[in-house]
Amino acid sequence: MEVPDGFREPRQRFTGKVTRFHAERGWGFIDLNGRDIMVHTNDCKPEDVQLFTGGQPRVGDIVTFDCEPRDGNPEHLQAKRVVGGTDERCCNTKGKGQAQPVPGTGQHYGSVKAFNTKGVGWIQCSDGSLAWVELADCVGTRPVTRDYVQFDLEPSEAQPGKMQAVNVTGGSAPMDLSKAVLSKDMAKQTCHAPSAPIMLKRNANGHLIGCVCAACAQLAPPTVPVMPTVSNPSGFPHASMPGINLLKHQIGLSASRHIPFSAMPSMVGGMGPVVTQSSRQGPYNGGLSSLGRMF
Repeated sequence: MEVPDGFREPRQRFTGKVTRFHAERGWGFIDLNGRDIMVHTNDCKPEDVQLFTGGQPRVGDIVTFDCEPRDGNPEHLQAKRVVGGTDERCCNTKGKGQAQPVPGTGQHYGSVKAFNTKGVGWIQCSDGSLAWVELADCVGTRPVTRDYVQFDLEPSEAQPGKMQAVNVTGGSAPMDLSKAVLSKDMAKQTCHAPSAPIMLKRNANGHLIGCVCAACAQLAPPTVPVMPTVSNPSGFPHASMPGINLLKHQIGLSASRHIPFSAMPSMVGGMGPVVTQSSRQGPYNGGLSSLGRMF
C-alpha cells in the first residue's frame, strides 16, 4: 500500500520531571525513568506564543516532549517540542531587581503575568482579570514578570474589550535594558571585581615585621614569655621535674619516695597511657640522634 504524500507517523510523546535547569544558560535535564534527557529553552513552547513569554522549564516541572538524538552526539537524547514549563524566559527577566521603583499613585494593584523584551504584556489584577500593559504607560522603571505593580485602568485600544494599565509603577528593571545585565553576567563581574588590599604589619621603622636590616636590628625585640625547660635525656620523669612532687602529694606519697614510672598510670586513675620518647612512634625510636627528633 502506497503511503499518501504528506503523511507523517505520529511521534511518541514522553513525560518526565525537570531535575536540573540553568535559567541564565537556558539548558538543563529531564529525568525519564532514570535517564537524563537534555533540554534547551529554544525547544520549549512559550506559554504565550504571540508575546513569546513563559514556557521555560524550572526544577520540579512535569513536562511532555519528544526525543531525538543530539546533534554531534547521537548516543544521547535531547528533548524537543517541550510543553509544560512554568518559568519565565531569561530574556524577559533581564534587569530584574536592578532599579528602584518610584512611589505610585494608581488605584489598582496586581502582578505582572508576562512582559516581553518588546515592552508589552499582561498584568493580572487583584480581582483575577487581565489588563494589557505597554512600556510607554510605565513610570520610572520597567515591569518584569512577577513584579507587583500599582496602576490605573482605562479601556484598551490595542486589545478591544480589554482594560489597559496606565500610570504603572513598581517595576524592578531599568527602563533602558542596555544598562541592565543578566544574572550570569553579574556573577562574572563579582568574580572579576578587585579584591580588598592586604594590610601588612610593619614595625616602628615602617619596615615589614621580620626585617633584618641594621635599623630594625636596633629595635627592642618583643617580649615573648619563655617556658622553663628541664633537661631530661633519659626520657623518664624524676623528682626534679615540674609536676612530679605535686603528683606525689596528690596520691599521698612523700616527695623523697621513688615512684616506678610504669606504676604511675595505675596509681593515678584516668591518666591513660603514658608516652615516652622511647615508646613514641617515629623514625628515631632507638634514641636521640645527631639530627634530633622530627616531632
